[in-house]
Amino acid sequence: MKTKTISIIGAGLVGTTIAQTLLLQKINAAIYLIDIDNKKCNAEVLDLSDMATFYGYSNIYVGSTQHARQSDIIIICAGQKQAPGQARIELLDHNAAIIKNIMGSITPLLPHAIIIIVTNPVDILTHYVRSLANIPSHHIIGTGTLIDSVRLKLLLSQSYNLDASSLHIDVIGEHGDSQLPVWSSATVQGLSLVKTLSLGKKELDHFAQETRQRAFEIIDGKGATCYGIAGCVAGLCHAIVYDAKATYPVTSYRNELGICMSSPAVIGAQGIERILPLALSTSEQEEYMALVSSLKNQWNLVGKTI
Repeated sequence: MKTKTISIIGAGLVGTTIAQTLLLQKINAAIYLIDIDNKKCNAEVLDLSDMATFYGYSNIYVGSTQHARQSDIIIICAGQKQAPGQARIELLDHNAAIIKNIMGSITPLLPHAIIIIVTNPVDILTHYVRSLANIPSHHIIGTGTLIDSVRLKLLLSQSYNLDASSLHIDVIGEHGDSQLPVWSSATVQGLSLVKTLSLGKKELDHFAQETRQRAFEIIDGKGATCYGIAGCVAGLCHAIVYDAKATYPVTSYRNELGICMSSPAVIGAQGIERILPLALSTSEQEEYMALVSSLKNQWNLVGKTI
């Protein structure tokens, strides 16, 4: 199997944790860490190399925009981080400017290149990257509500003493306050999760709110999130490098809706290989379409200025 090339743009806490996670997984790829602060970037690579060598696998280097142009996977995590109590959408103007500069410096990309966007607000910025990139829409993936789905499953598994891998529930729509857990099709070992766990509206609202607030709790306590999102990105890279056909709720362009948003998709060597149909209840469908309108309105307002 040919070794892939992965470029991580942004050597902050998130970017370096992604690099560490990929190294610990011993993924079959040469990893390039890229940052405008060359001194810090070099120091991070030296430190990561020491760690990786201990585990018998060191394949990380200081990279440049030229490396990104020639990479199979480009992970964009550069940008201003979310402050305690700050909404992700408030990061838009600052981070959109950073994304614009990055895309201008790394294009044209390889025709088969796949971009993974981590920078917040991830849904709108995924749509923005799509408008700037010279690659097909299905090669552009935002991490979206994948981390929210992980958090919800963890909360449920801890509350009901269940293995998280036996729970199947997706959070869709926006990685933000308007995210939508799809309770109607959630299952535990193939059985209705809501019925099996006797979840009423009070419990459903509680878990949805806890999931939305998890990032704020982490940011308030330690300043930033890094491990969970790094695990999500590593999972996406694994699916792409090994053509795993894994199903994850991620942000992608929905042609029928005209906007990027999160929904379950099959991830493989070609990026978004197909988007799975949603089985929503009537109330979920109403919330979903309201969310679509909200995201489109956000883009119509900011798309003219960024």
